[in-house]
Amino acid sequence: MKKRINVLGSMTTDVILYVEALPARESDQNLRKQEIKIGGCAFHVANSLGSGLLYVPCGQGIYADFVRKHLDLVKSSYRIKDVAEENGVCYCIVERDGERSFLAYHGAEYKYTLDMLAEMPTCDVLYFDGITMEEAQNECIVTYLQEHPEITPFFACSSRIEYVACLEKILALSPILHMNLNEFYLLGNRIQLFDVMDDFEESLSQLYALTNNLIIITAGKEGAYGYDGALHFMPANKAEIYNTIGAGDTHAGMCLYGLQNDFSIEQMLKAANEKAARKVSGLLD
Repeated sequence: MKKRINVLGSMTTDVILYVEALPARESDQNLRKQEIKIGGCAFHVANSLGSGLLYVPCGQGIYADFVRKHLDLVKSSYRIKDVAEENGVCYCIVERDGERSFLAYHGAEYKYTLDMLAEMPTCDVLYFDGITMEEAQNECIVTYLQEHPEITPFFACSSRIEYVACLEKILALSPILHMNLNEFYLLGNRIQLFDVMDDFEESLSQLYALTNNLIIITAGKEGAYGYDGALHFMPANKAEIYNTIGAGDTHAGMCLYGLQNDFSIEQMLKAANEKAARKVSGLLD
């Protein structure tokens, strides 16, 4: 039987600004292009997975209206929980080489409650991310997982891991971890377990001893690593980079798909690398 996977996190309105380069202070710059799209970590993960449940809050206002208007773009099953306050927005700045920077204003789309989680259908694996856990009220997700030890947590660390106050509680849940290399080092520095000068495999070993579960690390154009007590590596697929928004989320979603279908670690990384390459090339929404 396939594992049941629920995806928590944000489904947002993304205002995407295409520029030559990040603007300097007091400069004036014309955009190459502007797009307004539905986005957010949970949206990209669920669309990559394609066969789980996206379970997200959505509030009021023009950005919430935009999300609701475009729900037909969600490729997984979804359940939207109404929240009284307004949704926020994410401004995404994409430079000529495809690299992105975010300016995010968090609103209702990031606000979970224990009551909301109590209404969520049961699952075998629960995805959540560090951007969501930056919001203090979302420690209720940790509480929910503590009350449901039968669920395997899948935690995507994010580049703002230093702002997650309940990080130690998350790691104590023995989650599967997904992150890029930079986030891996940020995590090591945050928990003072290892740092950038440590041997990579030894650092992985130390983290694995703490969580006792699979660790997945993406390394851009090099490829991706998996660690389950032994080191696994899968080279990246070549890709012409158009836009890197959602690339890591797409990779995580395919790793979840691999878990759902009992892939080996090598099969999982291969499938995730292939889909992430298509994402950055602009071949996937």
